[in-house]
Amino acid sequence: MFIVQSLFACMLLTAISIPLVLKNPLSQLYNYPYIIQDRVKSLPQYEGRIPTTKNRLSVKLTASLFFIAVLTAIVYFSSDRNFISAFLYCFALWMIVNLYDVFILDWAWFCHCKRIRIPGTEDMVKEYESPLYHIIGGVKGTVIGLAVSIIVSALTVLITAVVH
Repeated sequence: MFIVQSLFACMLLTAISIPLVLKNPLSQLYNYPYIIQDRVKSLPQYEGRIPTTKNRLSVKLTASLFFIAVLTAIVYFSSDRNFISAFLYCFALWMIVNLYDVFILDWAWFCHCKRIRIPGTEDMVKEYESPLYHIIGGVKGTVIGLAVSIIVSALTVLITAVVH
């Protein structure tokens, strides 16, 4: 069951992220390396079209709450319901998706897909292909995964206590 859940989570991430960046790379600007973000922000053709930080935080908060709810349901129905086993299950699932994101979506696809290069940054091939930004993102994802797994585990234990 864990393998099926992992595959589904990776497919869901792909289905959400790739169409967004293909449709409008600018909408995903904050997922691009910082040097590319800075270049885009300095280009006059993008003035007033760059997503705001407030909008970005709102989307991230909504997504975080959604993922916590979904992961809590998955962990509740898939693992032992004590804190440690729930934490390990959640964190393992999170890390599979995190590693898939870094190695498949970022390194294999993002770094080499010319279709998602923002006009005015096409000369920044080295910056697009550099894996360092994505490694740092993966480390941040791991830290976020630890926090999310703690929350999910606590919710799983709480739900178990209330239901039983």
